[in-house]
Amino acid sequence: MSSSRSKLPEARGVSVIGIFNPETLYEVPPFQRGYAWQDEQVEKLLDDLEKSYVARPAEPYLLGQTILYEDESSNRLGIVDGQQRLTTLFLFIAISVAKLDKRKDRKRNLETKFSTYKLALLHHEDGAENAIHRLHVSGLGRNFIDLIIPIEDETQNEFVVGDDTAEESGGDFVKIKFPTAENPSEENIETAYGIINSFLDKNYPETQELFEFLSYVCSRAYVLELRLGSMSQAIRTFAIMNHRGRELDDADLIKNLLFEKIKDPTRFNEISVNWDDAQNELFRSRLKRVKSMDFLLGAMIGVATGESISSNDVFDEWIKFLGSEDKALDFAKQLPTKAKYIKNISLGKTLTGEEAKEVFGSYTMKYVQHFEVLLAGEKLNASSYKTLASIVDARVILSQFSGEKNQDFERLVHKWAHQINNLRGNVSKAEIVAASHDVLAKQDVVAAIKRMEDQLDLLDYGTASHRVKIRYFLARCARVVQDKHLHRQIADFEDLMTTGTKGKPGFDIDHIYPKSDARIAQFKLKELPGQPTKLQVLNSIGNLTLLHPGDNRSQGDSLPNDAGKKENFAGSQLFINALLTDPDEWGVNIKNNVNLLSGLKQLQGPNPLLNKEWDADSIRKRKYFYFKLFVEDLLSDFGLEDLDYFSN
Repeated sequence: MSSSRSKLPEARGVSVIGIFNPETLYEVPPFQRGYAWQDEQVEKLLDDLEKSYVARPAEPYLLGQTILYEDESSNRLGIVDGQQRLTTLFLFIAISVAKLDKRKDRKRNLETKFSTYKLALLHHEDGAENAIHRLHVSGLGRNFIDLIIPIEDETQNEFVVGDDTAEESGGDFVKIKFPTAENPSEENIETAYGIINSFLDKNYPETQELFEFLSYVCSRAYVLELRLGSMSQAIRTFAIMNHRGRELDDADLIKNLLFEKIKDPTRFNEISVNWDDAQNELFRSRLKRVKSMDFLLGAMIGVATGESISSNDVFDEWIKFLGSEDKALDFAKQLPTKAKYIKNISLGKTLTGEEAKEVFGSYTMKYVQHFEVLLAGEKLNASSYKTLASIVDARVILSQFSGEKNQDFERLVHKWAHQINNLRGNVSKAEIVAASHDVLAKQDVVAAIKRMEDQLDLLDYGTASHRVKIRYFLARCARVVQDKHLHRQIADFEDLMTTGTKGKPGFDIDHIYPKSDARIAQFKLKELPGQPTKLQVLNSIGNLTLLHPGDNRSQGDSLPNDAGKKENFAGSQLFINALLTDPDEWGVNIKNNVNLLSGLKQLQGPNPLLNKEWDADSIRKRKYFYFKLFVEDLLSDFGLEDLDYFSN
């Protein structure tokens, strides 16, 4: 291809078959994102094409624009804008050709045109033994494209599209069995393949119908092609157009900005590899929200600035930070490591991948806004980091149980992360607490605790979405009793959060007073308008506890004071249940241990709740007992033991 650096850009309308013509090859350059279209975008393109075909089959249909540049090193046109659409059209032609290639009822007079459609997919270099793909998609997706359009030996004098060793999908087409996707591009290509295949099966099952629709797309659908003479010119044009319309997300714009800052084109591949490595790390995250580069870049800018930046301003803020080539290169080098940290945080681990039980609560609640603070702790040593993780987790739990609005908590997170980022090495808990003063101000913590006490009354076992919170609350209280008050670890937190099944440890959530219709009728509570019903009271936190399945499931519909039920509570693996009963009913494992017996009696107080009839007042007292344990444990994690909330 000849250079056209001194020429004005060439703009023209090109049909789909004109795009994939025998003389032209394309590639998605390394600075572009991977194949990102998901089901919504693929389905919309197919739907738009079909509507246009049905309504106006003779009229041209505009698909959009492409921005290309001539890459003399690869003898291909680089795609700066339009790769998602062109890749999807490439897949559409490949799948259509594969379907038609398997059928025997094609009309002979159409074979020449059919061969043209095959040539849209593969190119034969003079003297080369094998064909090559006319479009080289993003490197992250090429393995899956190779499965869809295998390269066949030219000496066979045929082009085979599809995988003859894969599973039959029924009829005349072989459906590809993809391996497990290892990155977003592969996942999205597999999704697009399935959507296009199903669309054609449903709407164009007959050979002639499919051929005519394929012919319409190839000949009547077109793009406005803008061809520039150099990569830098194409990138600048693309950036200008997208800054105006902001059609791309921030991650795409920031990636393009990196390449704009680099003066040495030989460094482009280095940046591309770093970006792809970061995306692959994020793809292995546990939660969908953190799989995107946007999440990582938002967290990084929050740590760097300490400010709450609106989504519309994130890109502009990064422009300030990436002001030079050196800064851009340094930023790109950091991305894979930062992405790995985010992935590990999402998996409930430390930044370096070790188990982090300190974050079990936020991990269980699937909360993500605090990831930024944990990311900011990368300069702490292992011990200090775990201290930070414990404080962060406790603050997340307080936020969740107090009903704090997500946006209010998020406003605090950025400054908190920025302050933590200034800490280094082996710092004390007091230093971490001092750097967390904005989120641990005593007056704010007290206000949140007061809200939490009211919010606990709204938790209802009958509401499925409340059950994870309820179980976590009960589990944490059980652990506080055993670990901190009695120094007797009985069960792992994971077991307490799991319902027991055959052969596996776990605990049931048990109603102290049963909630069957017959028992509800016996429960002494006058139901008043605007007040909780009997069922709501029995489903509230104060009437619930964790109990081993062997004890719980043997009780049936027993009342709290039934001998069998009291015996199960008294002998429970979780000593918090023994506190419901009289010390005389406790087992020998408690009675024969002076320290354990003394500790339990001190926790219980003078009046075991099952010494009298179990009623609404008993449920309120039990809820307050739980609440006190829970709050004292949070304050301990915050380093605010001197905050005597319950003396007020």
